Amino acid sequence: MVLAPPAPAGSNLLDNSPFLPPSNAPGAAQESLPLELRSILKAGTAYEFSLYDTAKKQSTWARLNETGHDFVVKAFDPANDTVTVEQRSRTYKLALKEAKIALLNIPVAVSPGGAGGAPGAGAAGGVPQVGTGPQFQLPAGGRGPAGPIPTLTPEQLRNLEADINRRRELRRQATVSPAPLSTAQPAPGQPSRSR
Repeated sequence: MVLAPPAPAGSNLLDNSPFLPPSNAPGAAQESLPLELRSILKAGTAYEFSLYDTAKKQSTWARLNETGHDFVVKAFDPANDTVTVEQRSRTYKLALKEAKIALLNIPVAVSPGGAGGAPGAGAAGGVPQVGTGPQFQLPAGGRGPAGPIPTLTPEQLRNLEADINRRRELRRQATVSPAPLSTAQPAPGQPSRSR
């Protein structure tokens, strides 16, 4: 019979699991866990945690020891941004997932004289400056996230604005003025009502 050496006093079975190989570094098994800690929010004195279920592909906000989910956040270590979560009789220690940041490359069109063609409106060499109003170019095909983007002239924009304002005024008047009284005559054989 082979006995495992006793765990040092004060050791935590979550950190020193007898079921994991000794070479398993903390966080190495983090990728295969069913939950991910995505966000930590401090609301007043209480903390809330966003946990992402990788199987359901769904996030849930939960507080410490809050029931009603298929997991319970049992403990929080603010120094290391880790939580201890119990799910289906299993306990996991989750570290805050690191965000992946990717740069979005947006081409910017700049007229040679700066934005709007005004001399000196742009920086030297055609590089736009904040506040000069460079126009963003759409990718080939002229489609935005909701479909083709129409190009309107300044006159069309003024007409559109005037039409919107006219409709708002009509809507406002309809809610302010009372509905006209019915002038319908009583049906034959019906007595007329007088007020």
